[in-house]
Amino acid sequence: MIKKILFLVLLFVVSTMANSVKPTTKIVLSGGVTDMVRDTKNLYISTVAGKVDIVDIKRKKSIKVIKLKKIKDFVGELMPPKIYSVDVKDGTVLLVSQAPKGYSEIYQYKNDKLENIISKDKKIFVLRAKYIDKNKILFATISNELFAYDIAKKKLIWKNHVSYSKFSSFKMDKLKKRVVVSDESGDIKLHNIEDGRLLKKFSKNNLDNVFQLDFVNDTIITAGQDMKAFVIDVTTGDSYVKKADFLVYSCSLSSDGKLGAFSKYQNNDVQIFDIDKKTDIVKLVGNKMNITNIIFLNNHEIFVSSDAKQLNYYNLKK
Repeated sequence: MIKKILFLVLLFVVSTMANSVKPTTKIVLSGGVTDMVRDTKNLYISTVAGKVDIVDIKRKKSIKVIKLKKIKDFVGELMPPKIYSVDVKDGTVLLVSQAPKGYSEIYQYKNDKLENIISKDKKIFVLRAKYIDKNKILFATISNELFAYDIAKKKLIWKNHVSYSKFSSFKMDKLKKRVVVSDESGDIKLHNIEDGRLLKKFSKNNLDNVFQLDFVNDTIITAGQDMKAFVIDVTTGDSYVKKADFLVYSCSLSSDGKLGAFSKYQNNDVQIFDIDKKTDIVKLVGNKMNITNIIFLNNHEIFVSSDAKQLNYYNLKK
């Protein structure tokens, strides 16, 4: 009987290990990661340490660091500003950083120079900003107001108060025609980027804060405080749930929309699964702290960041 139990335990451990992948490469960063985007050559990684690390995708190596000046906290002590979000367009970096007195600022970094786009004098708390095109950006405040802004003309295009719930995140589609917005309500709103119009609202999925979401083709994936990740079909409104063992802080879709990923476990393992079949494929292990971002380079190479000063690269073929 004891031998049988030991055999079953060993079989379970072997099976678990077979479905788990450790990081192929670990990259040391400037600080805990808040946001991460990519272009064809590099990753752009914003941190809580007032820095953006630029990592060469091919060499898996940090090649440059954008550093912001320290700011004064509420008691007058100097501290590095937390960078809330980052984006890149044609080599120009867009970032949202913490400012004194609880406000934030939006900067562009180009030709080794920082240009202030939205200053702390506006007295708003921006949490996220992304390029629509090289001249226009979309940004959101903590109060869940969405703004389209023309950088070149320094002019507001439109403004929309999405809801009275605290803002969490947004994600635009590949064509930058639509954007999905999440907040503390759990509802997901789909808006037209040209004029800010509400197109659709997806309710009765997550029942609490949706920390993060991704949007590829006509598929949305959510990362919920209620320990659930939902996959939503934008066209039909149909959805299904992937349950987790802990709060789901991060999620992602592959560029073709065939694979999904979400932080499933309290030990910060990431689950990769088949979107159509709904079946689990593999776990990404070895993450030390809460997951903040997951990026599919393709369907077998994945980058995972966390609150730790480390970026993990996984290659499912190795």
